[in-house]
Formats: sequence, C-alpha cells, structure tokens
Amino acid sequence: MQPGIWLFEVFAPNYMPETVALPIRILTTVSMGTSGMSLIWDLVLKMQTPSDDVSGRLVADALEAARAGKPDVVRSALSQIPTDPSSQFLAGAARVALAARDLPLAQTLFKRALEEDPSSYRAALGIASIFLLQRDFDSASRAFDAARSRTRDKDEQKFLSAAIGDLATIKVR
Repeated sequence: MQPGIWLFEVFAPNYMPETVALPIRILTTVSMGTSGMSLIWDLVLKMQTPSDDVSGRLVADALEAARAGKPDVVRSALSQIPTDPSSQFLAGAARVALAARDLPLAQTLFKRALEEDPSSYRAALGIASIFLLQRDFDSASRAFDAARSRTRDKDEQKFLSAAIGDLATIKVR
C-alpha cells in the first residue's frame, strides 16, 4: 500500500455502509521469508442493519442513491430526517452522506449524533474521517483519540492508535 490517506468502505446488502478514512504510513516488513510490506494492525468495521421502520427505509433509499452516484437525491432524502432521531440513526445517515462524498452533510450529521449521544464511537470515528479527508490533521488526530476512548475493542483501539501515530509524523509546510 502506498502512503497516504485511504478511504475504506464496506457495502453489503441489508446493512448500513461502513466508511473510515485512515492515514497509512506505518508499514513493517513481513517476516518469515516472505517479501513486501504489511500493515501492523487489522481494520475492524462492524456493520449494522438499518432499523425496520420509516427511518430505516429513508436511509436505505438514500444509500441506494449514493451507490447510484446521485448526491442530490441523497441530500434530499436525508433532509427528511425525523424530528427526534437517535444517535445511531444520525451516524448511519452520516455514513451514507460520506458514501455520497457529501462531506459537509456527513459532518453535520456526525456532529448531531455526538450531541445526541456524546459516547457514540461511530460518530466520533466519522468526525475523525471527515477531518482527515479535509486534511485537517490536528483535528483528525484529536478526533481519532476521542474515538479510541469510546471503544473497548482492542483491535479498534490498535488501528486508531496507529492512525494517531501516523498523524503525529505529518509535517505541514
């Protein structure tokens, strides 16, 4: 893998998309007679199913539009968010906006998810990804650290720590 910012996306039928942007710089030589380079961590993305109600169908329709390359339809669909959405719903809608490459909408929805539930790991990880895609490395580092503090999963903590370490090596001129 080449060094840089990588956007990892996972799509599967009947599941919400999972998307995370990560800096990739920490590479280590593979041992035991093989050649090449490999990451020193495993990326963990835990997919969720959309709710089985009007809100879930709204996000599923928006996801279908995102996959079809119709960002205006995505924005229109996600503008119909219920008046009292859950943090999980908002974070899912934000991941759909991110899949449509609508960073301002995704950032707004991730922030709303954090306001609804300040302990939301998915929302904090989403905010970190947005900052990274915007090349705001200091804010991305702080947001990855906030996401790391919201999870107990050791594998998630490991790739987040690697991201934080990678961001610490970036020198902006």
